[in-house]
Amino acid sequence: MTFIVGLTGGIGSGKSTAAQFFAECGAPVIDADIVARDLVKPSQSAFNKIVERYGASIVDQSGEINRKALREKIFNHVEDKQWLEALLHPAIYLQLQEKISEIDYPYCIVVIPLLSEHFEQYQQLVNHVLVIDTPEQYQLEWTAKRDHCSQSLVKKMMLAQATREERNKIADTLLLNTGNVDELKNKIIDLHRRFLDKAKGK
Repeated sequence: MTFIVGLTGGIGSGKSTAAQFFAECGAPVIDADIVARDLVKPSQSAFNKIVERYGASIVDQSGEINRKALREKIFNHVEDKQWLEALLHPAIYLQLQEKISEIDYPYCIVVIPLLSEHFEQYQQLVNHVLVIDTPEQYQLEWTAKRDHCSQSLVKKMMLAQATREERNKIADTLLLNTGNVDELKNKIIDLHRRFLDKAKGK
């Protein structure tokens, strides 16, 4: 039985970097965001429902959902965020279950950005919650730079997510990311060993 570690954290906290380091250690990584992207591809039913709701302007030049435009809608309108989550999360959950069932390794990392917001649903899926935390100013700077957006939009995204206290409350392990990449990598290597031990029942 694979030991399932749910990795979560606020926007811009370093989840992707942490997941990459786990992968480099040899641990399988499943990312709910990637699953969600696949679910809104033109061949999927969710794509049609999103276009029906927002019109052709939500589609970019390549024929796919314009993720930046969609993100601005859901973080500016609570009802849009609720609608999209209701559309996608049941399908995301099923996809994660399927991918986990295919894992042949002592443990795996499942990156779930909204784990805290949907903990009642996802707590049945994971055995251990790893929350990565970082100072708010880093979140603002890193996300604005990564997504080429304003810090004011990033603040709206942060307000739409669970609070730091709510995320930390569900943590079995709390990982502080200070922005030092080497330090973060060393912490992940240590956690990798710990999770292997947990998976072996030590």
